[in-house]
Amino acid sequence: MLGMTKGSRSVLSSNMPSRTIAIRGARTHNLKNISVDIPQRQLTVLTGPSGSGKSSLAFNTLYAEGQRRFVESMSTYVRQFLERIDRPDVDEIEGILPAISIEQKNSVKNARSTVATATELADHIRLFMTYCGETTCPDCNVLVRKESPESITTTIAEQLAGKRIVVLAPIFFDAMNRDEVLRQLIKAGYFRIWVDGEVRDIKEVDLTSSTSLELVITRARVDSEKRSQITEAIEQAFEVSKGTVNVLEETGEGWASHRFTSRFACNKCGTEFLEPSPQLFSFNSPLGACTNCQGYGRIIGIDMEKVIPNRALRLDELPVAPWNSPGYEDCYEDLERAAKKYGLRLDVPINELKQSEWDLLYNGRAKWYGIKGFFEWLETKKYKIHVRVKLAKYRSYEPCPHCHGSRLKSAADNVKFRGRTIADLFAMDVKSGRRFWEYLPMSKQEEAIAGHLRREIVNRLVYLDEVGLSYLTLDRQTRTLSGGESQRINLAAALGSSLTETMYVIDEPTVGLHARDSERLLAVLRRLKNAGNTVIVVEHDPTIIAGADHTIDLGPGAGELGGEVVYEGVPSAECSGGLQPAGGLKAAATQNGALTILGAREHNLKNSSRSPASPDRASRR
Repeated sequence: MLGMTKGSRSVLSSNMPSRTIAIRGARTHNLKNISVDIPQRQLTVLTGPSGSGKSSLAFNTLYAEGQRRFVESMSTYVRQFLERIDRPDVDEIEGILPAISIEQKNSVKNARSTVATATELADHIRLFMTYCGETTCPDCNVLVRKESPESITTTIAEQLAGKRIVVLAPIFFDAMNRDEVLRQLIKAGYFRIWVDGEVRDIKEVDLTSSTSLELVITRARVDSEKRSQITEAIEQAFEVSKGTVNVLEETGEGWASHRFTSRFACNKCGTEFLEPSPQLFSFNSPLGACTNCQGYGRIIGIDMEKVIPNRALRLDELPVAPWNSPGYEDCYEDLERAAKKYGLRLDVPINELKQSEWDLLYNGRAKWYGIKGFFEWLETKKYKIHVRVKLAKYRSYEPCPHCHGSRLKSAADNVKFRGRTIADLFAMDVKSGRRFWEYLPMSKQEEAIAGHLRREIVNRLVYLDEVGLSYLTLDRQTRTLSGGESQRINLAAALGSSLTETMYVIDEPTVGLHARDSERLLAVLRRLKNAGNTVIVVEHDPTIIAGADHTIDLGPGAGELGGEVVYEGVPSAECSGGLQPAGGLKAAATQNGALTILGAREHNLKNSSRSPASPDRASRR
């Protein structure tokens, strides 16, 4: 092989596994007809100066050939829908495996994609909430569940032991169908009804103005001997009343009612709820997506910071930006008339207006349209290009007022697990989520139903934490991530998929990662290798290079000076002190000038200031 010494050959031949990926005569881009052997089921690092041909070998040769063979294995019908991939400029590649590329870029543009959906955490958490979540009536604060005759009998036996009860079947009907309903009930053998706290004969009661009645199914005292009788009575009541039963308890003050239903509804107020399902917790499903924002979590609205950029101005100083044009300046005249009529002060700064005055300015009153009414009127003129331009100038996205950014319908908020909704679980960052799921106490029944889901959730959160993404929230949009963050998300997803006998080609996963997390990332790459995969990494980080099973150093320079194998072998044998940059280049620090940053507040920067003369002050900030 080109660039290899005799000693390195002996080391390689004695330690190389029998299964290898053999590349012969690679000439892609600036590669100079090189031949290398990459061991399968090992961690191999391609290193060297930028432009030396690392990506050409890893992506444009090895991965491209793997993808080409995959596409060629498809039928003619399928291949017409796939992008045609040309064969790379190489003589021969043997032992190649199915390939997956994890590149250093974020190609996601879809606003619906989040960290949870990209790592399949969303699927597992939705299933977990379906099986273990409890629905609570928001009005009555009562647990909602489907009742059965056996569960109702158990509840009665626990709460009403020794008490006298009456089992009733509520019947509802239309006035026009009253006679037919009564005829069918009598024909079926039901003669007793409950009226004003006592049992009456159905024929003796005037029901001409009634649209409901309660049939008496049985009367009994609750004890262990009557358990089967009570169960049969409840089954009979369910059959007659289509899933509703009313159990009356005799108390010192009269009869207390306990209603139960076989439907998924509140036993107290009767409100029916949607049964938990994975679609109910999915903002990509019509069943679960908020109808106001369509599952995006935000809507476009008026940005008052742009409408009134300077709140220190008074209303008589023309502070409303969209009205400061010849076509709309008469709005100030309307504002002045409304101010005289409704007591709006024009001579005080806007930020000192009372809440009632601000409401008048924004929402208007009677004939005074307000700022909101002005934009609503502009909406009716959107067919004009200049109006559309003006609207776009003063608009921005804001959280949806209906779902408050959760993207889901209110029905999903009624389902909770340990007092948390699914929106609360997605709002956790990776570190907090890992702590919650790892130390989550579960009953034997919950463990039997969803224990495997919890283990999968914990595994994926551990992978995200170990690749250095503990600060990301699960509902963070994937398209807002940096290239390095997106790459490590894909790496964590690859670990979670549990694939084997696969070739992973990864492009500089340490980019944007703090040096202290390099060891954790190396452990993740080793775990991917230990699962039976071949991991090929393009990397400069000394920690990753030293921890690899096999290293290929390309160079010695960049461009025309690169494309050759400088070294191939085990890094610990030749690189105990770490690989040095090709050519012995060293970074030189200069003190010719200084850059001072004052009050940086972009994104999550907290009014940060930095200058060479005050490092302590900057670090405190």
